Amino acid sequence: MKTLTELLAADAARIKNDIGSLMSMSGLHREREYDSIVVLNTDGNHWWDDLPLEGRRLQSKILGEYVQYRDLVRVLIRGLTSDGAREFDEADDTITKHVEQQRATWCKTVQEAQTETLEAIDEIQGLLARLYRLYSPDGEAMVIPDTNALILGVPLGQWSFEWCEAFTVVLTPTVLAELDELKIAHRNPDVRTKAERVIRQIKEYGRRGDLRVGVPILSGRITARAIAVEPRMDESLPWLDAVNN
Repeated sequence: MKTLTELLAADAARIKNDIGSLMSMSGLHREREYDSIVVLNTDGNHWWDDLPLEGRRLQSKILGEYVQYRDLVRVLIRGLTSDGAREFDEADDTITKHVEQQRATWCKTVQEAQTETLEAIDEIQGLLARLYRLYSPDGEAMVIPDTNALILGVPLGQWSFEWCEAFTVVLTPTVLAELDELKIAHRNPDVRTKAERVIRQIKEYGRRGDLRVGVPILSGRITARAIAVEPRMDESLPWLDAVNN
């Protein structure tokens, strides 16, 4: 099984590769100049051309994967200094702006924009390298399951791994949303039932304590933690709020 560090590095490499493909389908043009009108834009003076359909599809894929990667990194780097948080926000803005292509940029060429974007991802990976707990032998072991691992596997309290005795199961926003969708919309009733079972498990952990901080599933061995993009867990999915149970 890959470590958290290896998983995030693989995610970053995949996103960078897709951004390269996106930029090969992108174009930039200088903003229009008018004799009597001066347009002031702090974002830049070059605008993106419309993407072809294939480019828009790839753009959507990148944004979905990047948001999941970014949200997890944001949680992990909370212990860094304010300078680290500022560097993260600046890198995130560069990546988002050049992938969404809805705002102007100071880059004069697509190649320049691509270089800035890829360097911004490297900067985020560099922030992760500052975190002692991700690289130290005594750091917290973290397991990040996908939806299939949760609904097809044994209950979380029965999980075990040869490479560690104690670990934290991290439930990402994407997985929580997918569980909610499977419970309601999946055409297979067996899948709906399994998704509902996992949701009941997570709700029970939420009754025991704050999932944002971490709730023991099996004392001394297994902890569950849910990542919420918003500061309040009840602002992500209604069934994660204890008052709605």
